[in-house]
Amino acid sequence: MKWVLGIAAALVAAYWVLRRRAVGNLLEARISTPDGLHYSVEFVELHAGAQPVEYVWLCILLAAKLLYNMGNDHKQADAKVHLLWLITILGGTDLSRGSSLVDATLEPIEVSDRPTQGSKTVIAKVAYVDPMLRRIRTAIPWVWFEYQFPHSFLAVVQASLPRLDGILRDRLQGALAKMAELYESEEWDTASLKSLAQVPSLAFWEARIIVRDDASGEIKSILSRESLVGSSGHRPDIVE
Repeated sequence: MKWVLGIAAALVAAYWVLRRRAVGNLLEARISTPDGLHYSVEFVELHAGAQPVEYVWLCILLAAKLLYNMGNDHKQADAKVHLLWLITILGGTDLSRGSSLVDATLEPIEVSDRPTQGSKTVIAKVAYVDPMLRRIRTAIPWVWFEYQFPHSFLAVVQASLPRLDGILRDRLQGALAKMAELYESEEWDTASLKSLAQVPSLAFWEARIIVRDDASGEIKSILSRESLVGSSGHRPDIVE
């Protein structure tokens, strides 16, 4: 399948570039808001070997880290449910068209790349671990707006889309769909270290498969990997 070859090529390129250099932090995002309604997102690529695929990692890692940070705090229960809802909605939204996700989710916020004064800022840094794994570190303000965390996630996804090609946009959508599926299971508690460590990688590598109509490009279905694998362990011949 085309998306498999595209992702593989991106990862191989990233591996060989990063392998030759001392690797640490790859990408930083600063998500700021002065009022909880207007958000600005600034990206800084911290390593010469950073590839566009790191923006996919950023989105899914940030979602997991924000859920973990909110823990089981009853004061953030509504914001946590809202973030889980956004993950589910974006996992089922066609990200390939580059349309406004704010419009698609009907969220009352605006997203731009213009810095704002007097803002409360969430900082996220993606770090390289190995070709199969990334980690994230975050810094959050001492005081934040009620829905700042779910809206910061939405703002990062919106701002990342222009940096992704069609294959990586489908990958992001599929990963978010898989992440939503995992968090629906009792096995993956959003407040646990186990989920923080494993869910993003599982979501990335076991992303739902976006199947598009060859002529229109419209999404026909979003499938699990299991549904594409026959009893022999091989993909059916009808899947290209």
